[in-house]
Amino acid sequence: GKIGNYTQRMDVKEQFVSSAVTNAKATVDGIFGADIAQQQLNATKGKIASQISTTMLAQLNSAPQSLLGLFR
Repeated sequence: GKIGNYTQRMDVKEQFVSSAVTNAKATVDGIFGADIAQQQLNATKGKIASQISTTMLAQLNSAPQSLLGLFR
């Protein structure tokens, strides 16, 4: 009777809340996961830019020596 109806309604509400919590967790994980991936991408871009800069400076530093070698 009434107890069965209340129990059934409570089960439905429990399933709804459980589903809502699962969806909220997935959303939060997606947001933070994307943020972490973006931060890793930015860090990698920074490392590559630093390596390129270092290589360019090394080449610029060796250029005068190469130029002097032409006159020897």
